[in-house]
Amino acid sequence: MHRRRFLRNTLAIVSGGLLDKTLANRILLRPGKLFAAPSPPQADSAYESLKAAFLKPGNDSHNWTRWWWFGPNATEEGIAYELGQMQKQGLGGVEMQWMTPLELEGNFDFLSDRWAQLVRFTVDKARELGLRVDFTLGTGWPYGGPWIPIELGSQCIKMTMEEEQGPNGYGVRIPGELGEHEKLIGLFAAQTLGSDEALDPGTLQDLRPFLRYSDPKYWAVVRPPVGWPVPPGRWKIISFKQMPTRQAVRTAALGDEGYVLNHFSRKALDRHLEVCGGAFKKAIGDQFGKTVRGVFCDSFEIHLPLHSLYWTDGFLEEFKKRQGYDLQPHLPAMWFDVRDKTPRIRHDFIQVLSQLIIENFFVPLREWCEENHLKSRVQSHGSVAELMEGYGVNTIPEGEQVTTGEPQISVHRKYASSAAHIYGRPLVSAESFTFISAPGYPGSYRFTSNLELMKSVLDPGLRDGYQEIVNHGYSYNDPDEKVEPFIEMYASAVIRHTEPWWQYYHHFTSYVARCCSLLAQGHFVGDLAVLSPIHDAWCKSTVPNTVFWSPDATIQWGDLAPLIVHSGYDFNFVNDQVLVERSKLANGKLLIGEMAHSVLLLPNITYIPVRTLERVKEFCQSGGVVIAIGRLPEFATGYTSYIEHDRQVQSAVEELFGTISPKDEVVRRTAGKGEAIFLRSMSDLPKILRTIVPPDFELAEPSDAIVHLHRRLGEADGYFVANTSITVQENAATFRVGRKIPDLWNAETGECRPAPVYSLEKQGVRIPFRLNPYESCFYVFREAAEPRHVVETNAAEILAGEGKVICRMADNGTCYIRTSAPGEPSRRRQAEIRDLPAPLEITGDWRVTFEAYKFPKLVKQMPVLRSWTDSADTRHFSGTARYELEFEVPAGFLLKGRKLILDLGTVDDASKVFINGHAAGVTWKRPHQHEVTQWTKSGRNFLEVRISNRLINAVGGMKKPAWVEKVIEKYGDYNERREWYDSNVREYGAENLPAAGLLGPVRLIALQEIEFTL
Repeated sequence: MHRRRFLRNTLAIVSGGLLDKTLANRILLRPGKLFAAPSPPQADSAYESLKAAFLKPGNDSHNWTRWWWFGPNATEEGIAYELGQMQKQGLGGVEMQWMTPLELEGNFDFLSDRWAQLVRFTVDKARELGLRVDFTLGTGWPYGGPWIPIELGSQCIKMTMEEEQGPNGYGVRIPGELGEHEKLIGLFAAQTLGSDEALDPGTLQDLRPFLRYSDPKYWAVVRPPVGWPVPPGRWKIISFKQMPTRQAVRTAALGDEGYVLNHFSRKALDRHLEVCGGAFKKAIGDQFGKTVRGVFCDSFEIHLPLHSLYWTDGFLEEFKKRQGYDLQPHLPAMWFDVRDKTPRIRHDFIQVLSQLIIENFFVPLREWCEENHLKSRVQSHGSVAELMEGYGVNTIPEGEQVTTGEPQISVHRKYASSAAHIYGRPLVSAESFTFISAPGYPGSYRFTSNLELMKSVLDPGLRDGYQEIVNHGYSYNDPDEKVEPFIEMYASAVIRHTEPWWQYYHHFTSYVARCCSLLAQGHFVGDLAVLSPIHDAWCKSTVPNTVFWSPDATIQWGDLAPLIVHSGYDFNFVNDQVLVERSKLANGKLLIGEMAHSVLLLPNITYIPVRTLERVKEFCQSGGVVIAIGRLPEFATGYTSYIEHDRQVQSAVEELFGTISPKDEVVRRTAGKGEAIFLRSMSDLPKILRTIVPPDFELAEPSDAIVHLHRRLGEADGYFVANTSITVQENAATFRVGRKIPDLWNAETGECRPAPVYSLEKQGVRIPFRLNPYESCFYVFREAAEPRHVVETNAAEILAGEGKVICRMADNGTCYIRTSAPGEPSRRRQAEIRDLPAPLEITGDWRVTFEAYKFPKLVKQMPVLRSWTDSADTRHFSGTARYELEFEVPAGFLLKGRKLILDLGTVDDASKVFINGHAAGVTWKRPHQHEVTQWTKSGRNFLEVRISNRLINAVGGMKKPAWVEKVIEKYGDYNERREWYDSNVREYGAENLPAAGLLGPVRLIALQEIEFTL
């Protein structure tokens, strides 16, 4: 294509990308400048309301931040100062969390009178500033405290094993010791089959009837003998005991040192709500549902002893009531392979745990919140709850986007957003930026993040469905912002006022707010529903809570999620409960709420409940399409009547898919009014999908860098489109929206204008675009009469107006547009560009001024731009340095119709530019370019560039503080406090520092403007 050749040639002239204000990603023209902004035809009030919310989003759409008080330790002065900093830079709310002490003096107890006084002050100050407040119902994580006795603390069942060689007529002793608060649950003997992990079911014996001492008081003194004569052979003697995990609250604040509560016990939660919840109600209850929005619960992180599983009092009775059989004789199946019943027993065990934690923790926590006019914001991942129901029963499900190394399309993120979609939760939140760090640094290295890095992590999360961003986070410090050493959370990006780039943070929060405001409207659009393979995880593992944190052998995801999205489609995960109980079937669609899915995927599923498969069959036979990838389901779930249930599964699968041979790669079969498809390899999925439903978002040139998200916005359709790569992406996309007319909404600037170039085609609306590194935009389509518009141009940039367009060219030659209108012939307009000067490289002896806290003012001459880290005297500078230079602009740059772009080249990390004393703007991500036309003059000009870097450079020049030993000496090494403190000083003295400063080359680029009548 001629236009693409032109842009590629132009890019060779202008390094680092031509402009961030380019064809189809930003419309620069403002009303009252060159000509008036076009009036939208037949403006729709709902559409205008949508736009108004985008232009001026509410506080709830802005970033929140987790706000740690270490100690707790805070003052009214410090609280007011930090809340003011947050409000000034555009944060919308705080999530209060109290943590282990990091200072020697000034600490007070959690739930003390001083704590209540300061929490009250915080809420009042937040209300004054227009901020909202959530709070953690405890300190550190997970919930617990000294009010939780060991009986209500987390419990487990532990397996202990010893070997015994028979024959032995004297009996054996119970393996392991039985201590206080521990009781024997099971005792077995068995021989192995080939390996230590497989037991011979025919030799398995229950040894409890042979116990000589039934009174547990004897077990605390001596391991009781078992009067069972050991037969010949090698035997395993296996005991199972219930015991407290004795896990204490991690990173607990003073006054909260105590046991983690038992999440499977309603009594434990009630006790916690009575004491901890009661203290919050007393302190700030009058603001519940007002300034105070809700309660936060962090991810489930219970650390079990070796060879143990989750347990609770009365579990055997609950299990029998729910599953219909006694688990006790089958306990060995939880640790050992006992043939075909093993996966069924494991499944039933975890299913009961899931039911108990949902019924006794997640649901009553939400109900307590509702009774108190609060919302429950909960991370259910990591728990044994069925993941989607665990998210869905809460008011605000919260996932995570924690590192720079996460998948571009994340299964973990999609589980959280899918749960919100299918359970009708209007908002899904995200703990964000927890472990992000700059390339070349460990994932937990602090002080290395900047605004561009955060956006590179943010946009994939928005694409996967997150609508609320909670920073991780902001640590309370002494009111003096120059405090040293810094009191910081050990695991986080530091997003607070001590970072040099903080002065520009409001640009980032404005972007987040506009994105989240629009993405919270309407409903998700995706053609595919993917059945969650949770039952495979439950059947194949006894510790399924790790499955959704990272790739796991029990679920063969492969590249399924990115394959779907990069093929132009999108999906929701669905679970059994929603598929069977909450979905409807109509016209070959699976309807869940307002969403309609055409295709149901079964991803490499082996185990499936009978009732779920019946619903799958019903969907298919009523006109839907079912695609099984990798394998066909083979077994039912559960132990009761499993032989009969397996037959039912196999019969239903054969009815749908027929007989599949090992050589079959793709099998398509009519099933009722629908179609059942088997794919041996997921690589065949894209071409199969195209025969069923056209892509929703189809790129002209395949690219893994470009991602999209589609939401139906009433009568309109909104697409979030993002470049997730560090390189410029030039492409075109066809949007499956019929003949709706596209507008282009810029979340960075808030500008909303008609898309300047598009064509209405049979497949949808085709739009060419060019996105700079980590750039994104929204295309919003609405019903409107088609105006005459540009369908093709070779301009570097085009500005849309009422009946006119202005094109900008970066090189000499012919500039053209081709336009189209309904029922009229296309028109071509062109003009010749001559005498456009080549870019002017701005060089000279730069005067650079460095000045920061504990960094005496330093003025240097810099004839060649280089990183601050290259010189010993500026290597550890963190702050804002001022570059000053006079330069000459030839008269040819300022002819009529010329526009000037100042390109700073490489900048680490943010820039603010002044031309002849006039502020020309701020950049916080590449390309670092500023339009300077109105302030530039022929001849001598004065340029000032202010560059702000990251805090790691200064921290690298500091010595490790000596306060660790003193704090431990005063407060004790509670719950591995020393290890936690040691990790809190790892960056001090760092030698590997990122580049900093203005690196250039700095150039002035002339563009020629041409006005065309449409």
